[in-house]
Amino acid sequence: MNSKLDLVVAYRAYANVLDQGESVDGGYRLHGLTAYTDHDGYTVTLCNGTVSARLMFHSKIQFDTPNSRALQRFVRQVTDVARLTVPAKAEPQRRSSIPLLRVPELSII
Repeated sequence: MNSKLDLVVAYRAYANVLDQGESVDGGYRLHGLTAYTDHDGYTVTLCNGTVSARLMFHSKIQFDTPNSRALQRFVRQVTDVARLTVPAKAEPQRRSSIPLLRVPELSII
């Protein structure tokens, strides 16, 4: 398996963690992946407790990993989270069973 992480995939995973994850200290967590950003908003970090990836301003990624096997697992995990779909929002239910009335258009002469 290739241990390279595509930047688009990483940002998609970051967005999914923010949208669907639960709030934790300074970030959000989803399926074991934690995402947070620096105070300036230019650097995004994804981590799983073993490996962290800093997505930096000029499309660079900096990894902190103990070994290549852990990095491969991390890339797979980020890819899986990136593939998650956002659940569709339910249609708001009508408050009444009375049908809506249609008002005919008035033409002004």
